[in-house]
This record gives sequence, C-alpha cells and structure tokens, in this order.
Amino acid sequence: MPNQTQQAPLILSLLADDPDFFEVVKMFVNEMPTRIDRLLHEFHAKNWDELMQSTHQLKGAVGCYGFGEITPAVGKLEQSLKNSLPEEEIQQSLVELIDLCRRIATKTEDD
Repeated sequence: MPNQTQQAPLILSLLADDPDFFEVVKMFVNEMPTRIDRLLHEFHAKNWDELMQSTHQLKGAVGCYGFGEITPAVGKLEQSLKNSLPEEEIQQSLVELIDLCRRIATKTEDD
C-alpha cells in the first residue's frame, strides 16, 4: 500500500531548462492557481459553455508551455463536456485535471 503522506511528483515543463523560455513558463506556472479557480467557478456555476472554452484554451496552453503530460487529462475533460456526460463524470475529469495542474513547476524543490 502506498505511503499516504507521499506527495505526487512535480510535473516539469520540457522547456524549463531553456533560458529563452524559463520566464514565460514561470509566468504560466504562477498563473495556474487562477486558472484552476476559474475552472472550479465555472463548474460550480454549471456554466458549461465557459468551462468548455476555458478547457479548450488550457489544452492549447499546456502543450505550448511544455506540459504535454497534462494534455490527455484536459482532452478527457473537453470530451466529457462535448459529449454532455453526467455532471459526476465531468467533475471526476475536472478533479483529475486539477490534481495534475497543481503539480506543475518550473523546477524541482531540490533545485
């Protein structure tokens, strides 16, 4: 059984080591809590059109900023919304996505 206190590993941008992109990746990481808040607000307000738009924008952004590892989770949420799945399934996709988004970083804690 896994250790309950063990944290999931950070997700680093593929561009994190590139000095030309470090600052923009850092900006993206720093604005992620605001993006997460927006997704949650749209979900709780049941504003599916806005949630779809925010999800679509995030899908493009995570790839551009080198966080392609998150793309499948964003795509799953986007498909859940497109297919008008039950709210519980949309919520589960959103929870999975937010878990990943909270793990993005510009560098490891040891750096």
